[in-house]
Amino acid sequence: MGLLGRNRLVEPLLHPSLALLAQIRGQNPLQSASQPLPTCALPLLFSLKPQPQLALFAADTIEQLRERLEADRPLQPGEEGGGGCRCGFYCRDLSDYQRLKQRALANLAQRQPDRGWIDQICFYPAPLSGEVAAIFTGAAAAYCGAAESLVADYPLLVRALAARFGGELERYGGWLYPRWSGESSESRPFNELIGSSFVAQLHALISRQIWGLAPEAAFGLSSGETNALLAFDVWDDIGQLLDAIWQANLYQTELAGEYRAVKRYWGIAPESPMVWQSWILYTDAAQVRPLLADYERLYLTIILSDSECVVAGEASACQALLARLPKVRHTALRHELACHAPVLGDFEPLWRQLHTRPVQPQSRVRFYSNYLNGPYRPTSASVAEALTGQAGVTIDFSKSVRQAFADGVRIFIEHGPRNSLTRAIAHILSPQQLRHSLTIAMDEVGSDSVAQLYRNTVELWCAGQPLQLNQFSLYQPALERTLTLTPVPPLLTEAWAETLAAYCRAPNPAMALATVTMPTAPALKLPPLAPLPSRRPGAGSLAVLIATLFQQQSQLHQHFLALQQQQFELYRRTLLPLRGLPPLPLPLPATAAERHDYRPLGPTFSRQDLEILASGKISTLFGAAFSDQDRHLVQVRMPQPPLLLCDRVTGIDAEPQSMGLGTIWTETDVKHDSWYLHQGVMPGGIFIESGQADLLLISWLGIDSLNQGQRAYRLLGCELQFLGDLPRAGERLHYQICVDGHAQSGDIRLFFFHYDCYINGQKRLSVRHGQAGFFTRQELEEASGVLWRAEEATYADSPLPPPRWHSNNTAFRPRRLSAISPAI
Repeated sequence: MGLLGRNRLVEPLLHPSLALLAQIRGQNPLQSASQPLPTCALPLLFSLKPQPQLALFAADTIEQLRERLEADRPLQPGEEGGGGCRCGFYCRDLSDYQRLKQRALANLAQRQPDRGWIDQICFYPAPLSGEVAAIFTGAAAAYCGAAESLVADYPLLVRALAARFGGELERYGGWLYPRWSGESSESRPFNELIGSSFVAQLHALISRQIWGLAPEAAFGLSSGETNALLAFDVWDDIGQLLDAIWQANLYQTELAGEYRAVKRYWGIAPESPMVWQSWILYTDAAQVRPLLADYERLYLTIILSDSECVVAGEASACQALLARLPKVRHTALRHELACHAPVLGDFEPLWRQLHTRPVQPQSRVRFYSNYLNGPYRPTSASVAEALTGQAGVTIDFSKSVRQAFADGVRIFIEHGPRNSLTRAIAHILSPQQLRHSLTIAMDEVGSDSVAQLYRNTVELWCAGQPLQLNQFSLYQPALERTLTLTPVPPLLTEAWAETLAAYCRAPNPAMALATVTMPTAPALKLPPLAPLPSRRPGAGSLAVLIATLFQQQSQLHQHFLALQQQQFELYRRTLLPLRGLPPLPLPLPATAAERHDYRPLGPTFSRQDLEILASGKISTLFGAAFSDQDRHLVQVRMPQPPLLLCDRVTGIDAEPQSMGLGTIWTETDVKHDSWYLHQGVMPGGIFIESGQADLLLISWLGIDSLNQGQRAYRLLGCELQFLGDLPRAGERLHYQICVDGHAQSGDIRLFFFHYDCYINGQKRLSVRHGQAGFFTRQELEEASGVLWRAEEATYADSPLPPPRWHSNNTAFRPRRLSAISPAI
């Protein structure tokens, strides 16, 4: 049972609020948010689940920062932030802390560490000066499951959100979480509007009440402008506003659904069929705008950046335009609301009426309008004018961003579903401006929203923002040390295992075993757990009590699992064979070749070293044993820049010049200015090619001593599987590449390999059955390539069998994909 399960020793210690929270655990969090809760001082981020801890370090210089890391002196509760040179990470336990601490020290050991995130460590050499802007996504960004773990883990945060929505949270958030509400997950424009508002206001609670930020500016995209006003209390009637929009039939019949207002504007009979479509085009709007003059019912509705815009209108016109732009990548925007175009027509007065509402003056925050492309002072009339104006014309988000930057904004925090505005800003600001600014998203499809919260907290703190940290748990090394458990001696020792194995090999193992005296199992001694703190009134003592109990429970359970695994392994290897049974396929601890948290062995090479190995003398770094091949024109090398994608070798576990087997470990940094990035993402081909160090490993093993400059490397084939998202800027790729075997066919030598790539501790790419060979120039010139000719192929007359199952879904989230591919 968990800490708040049926544990009679713990329950008397709990506040009545905790008892209720324990009862509602696992229920629909949208429903339970309306249940009465006794008054309590618990923080909004109180959770019944173990939460990460923040390890934050600050000093005046990098050298002092390294000293604090080495001395295990992170920021402690009540301690001031310290110097402006900062790094941080979040961790789960002592082993996680130690692993990440070593990565942080390795990053800081570089001559000029990169700012931002590298390999789960955030680093800023100095505070980032400038204003903060809260930016809000539009309704089109909404998707089912957005911010789901935040809602599931933090019931008190959800209750605070319910108060903003008038207490009827399930009504507004039901579509987002169908597994709780039972509602259909089908996308509808109005569902997307209220879903995006739900997530945006949830994020606003975090940025304002939990972080304690006071942004100087606020703006958004489309309905994001409305959410900016609601988040800063210019309007305080979100539930009434959404109800009024529904009652006006804006989404059911006028600008969506039946599109009556659009048909009236176009002069189409109400009963005539009409399909409205919206498309994202990944190109400059200047390329699209001249073509729109050829279509009466097609509009440029949104300019997101210099490389992304949206067109919308009648479906046949959209398809005709796409056909004229065959090389432009495009994606359907499934929020089918007719907006940001003149089709508003005679519905404009009602739109203006819906957005003419009482306002609460806000002199501290500058609100920007995409209609005005600049700031304005919110009044009842000016807000209605700004929101009505942007509904009837093309909106240019890039102009608002540039104006905000010119006004002094340097930190943009995206509120709401997805990270579309964050990606857009990366293409709006110049490289120089991006180096002096920060844009973070509070949500990202496929990312755990609680992890995203902790990641953003670490980066904002490292960037110098004065965050409130009292709702987060700060890592305390002293507390961890009091809870560390010493290893327990195995009940069956390794020496006994070897003795028993020797007897099992005897002619009569059963008789031989009868002469063996069974050793006495050593006593199981555990050090005492840290004493529970005395229970004093107030939230602080309760939080420490609960944290300590969680630590003790977690440590004991980990200790038990380790001991159990140890005994199972010894049993499998020794006692079980005596029964004449085959060994059980029990899960064993990962070997060095299977783990991603290994410590690489052997020599290391820097980026500068790799550039020498790519074009200079191999023996300079590999040693005198390789000097003979320096004279060869043809050698096995990794490519020169810019195609040299590997940044460092962290270890080689192989005998040089042995032509045996071995392993190499490499790292590749995806930097924000890397030449291959597309919208901040590493393309799949570059991702695969970054595992190019099989070339270096086979060179280390001595292949060129055999080839003597006569044979060149060629990849023959492999099987690969992507296990997650493509790498993004700021991530570090860890490759483990293994040579598995060798073969020879005549004079042609082959070798076989596999590799895995890990990012932030998770496997993202797996390559198996890799094959490569070495060929002379003549062999390559005479090769026929793919030996298949259409005119010689055999074809079947029978039709293809029908699919085993049919789905009406047009998109699949990771959870559904996992049902198809066990590796995901």
